Amino acid sequence: MLAGNVVVATVPATARFVLKRLNADGGPDTTFGNAGTVDTAFTESASAGAVALQGDGKIVAVGTRAFSVNPNFVVARYNADGSVDRSFGSDGNLQIDFFGFTDIGESVLVQPDGKIVVGGLARNNVDGYGLARINP
Repeated sequence: MLAGNVVVATVPATARFVLKRLNADGGPDTTFGNAGTVDTAFTESASAGAVALQGDGKIVAVGTRAFSVNPNFVVARYNADGSVDRSFGSDGNLQIDFFGFTDIGESVLVQPDGKIVVGGLARNNVDGYGLARINP
């Protein structure tokens, strides 16, 4: 599973989460999303940075609200087929703001008990690291 983003350079610029699932031979898994790719535009522009799989086959991606005065972590959850899990957070995603400054979601881990841990840059006038644990 790969995570990234696509940026549309119109004014104002927007970004979307992009997930791609590959088969063991490196080709796209055509049973996932549209020919192996899922491209999601959330309410706010957001770019994905990391992805993890839950034990039930659901997919958790973390990234950042892009092109914003106050970028925050964005955590999204998808069903195994690539559709957004609308039961997670607010319409499939949630945002985490640590100090009111720039927060960039960089990593995600799903613990054996199903809780989701996300981490990344969290600024409070100086660079720091923020961790959050989500009990879905």
